[in-house]
Amino acid sequence: MPVLLVSKDSGITDISGLTGKTVAVQMETTADFIMQEQIEGGLDTEVKQFEKVINAFDEIKAGHVDAVCTDSVVAVYYLGDEAVNYNIVWESDTKEPIVICMKKGNEALAEELNKAMASLFESGKIKEIAERYFGSDITEGLEAGFTGK
Repeated sequence: MPVLLVSKDSGITDISGLTGKTVAVQMETTADFIMQEQIEGGLDTEVKQFEKVINAFDEIKAGHVDAVCTDSVVAVYYLGDEAVNYNIVWESDTKEPIVICMKKGNEALAEELNKAMASLFESGKIKEIAERYFGSDITEGLEAGFTGK
């Protein structure tokens, strides 16, 4: 899910706080499209696009931008231990699918992947992994399923 993160000392408490501010995004991503939609909807903010998401995080850490819009999992990963210095002040209601690509028509592989994912969900291992690496159960409400199509 795309989120907006800001430095804890920014004074920004929600997306409307971006007026006159600069937001970094990875270009051509859901976060980029969401920020463009916000601007089209009247939000007066500047969007700085970067080819690589790491550059957006470098910019906020250096104080060159006021916010980063990215996927919540990406934010947790790139901030790591520094996450305590940032706040998520907005969450999009846009859900992004995470996919695995496989050869079209490979129903046998899709079936094996479905069995493996079901086992990981049922055993609680997915939740355990999420909590270990992301600090919370980000899998809540997720459905696993591969079609091979």
